[in-house]
Amino acid sequence: MKRRFSTYGLFLVLAGAIIAGILYRSGPAVSPEKGYTAPSLTLNTLTTNKPFSWQSLSGKLYVLNFWASWCPPCNAEAPGFVKAAEKYKGKIEFIGVNMTSADSPPAALGFIKHYHIPYTVLADVQAKAASAYRIVSIPTTFFVNQKGVIVDRVTGRISEGTLDSLLSQLEKG
Repeated sequence: MKRRFSTYGLFLVLAGAIIAGILYRSGPAVSPEKGYTAPSLTLNTLTTNKPFSWQSLSGKLYVLNFWASWCPPCNAEAPGFVKAAEKYKGKIEFIGVNMTSADSPPAALGFIKHYHIPYTVLADVQAKAASAYRIVSIPTTFFVNQKGVIVDRVTGRISEGTLDSLLSQLEKG
């Protein structure tokens, strides 16, 4: 009996190959964890292609969410991030990082438009952010305090309830 390779199987193989390529470029899979200072980077915004100022985050609480448009868990959690960004507006900054090295700018821009993402999204064209943050899978989200220290790191999809709980904890310090 012949078996056909399913679309889902092909997706998993391609996703694994892309992530393996990122890991190969970024070295060992050791991620910044709680207590680490969040790396500052030079990346352009996806929508305007202008440099993003990491200094603008100094003294602020922020969330850094790594994603790609083709990633099912990233799509599943996007509406929750949009709601949370609206709820915590003025209290917590939200920054998206599109894994542009493994995605296409048109697809990423379509994702932003589809979900009405109201916050800044950075383009990680050369996987510099993926390397600095030692991303091993997406989505991956970092919660950072006013001192620039990572207070939590979540790999995988975050439910709306868990996201709200983590944001509430971040806000309380």
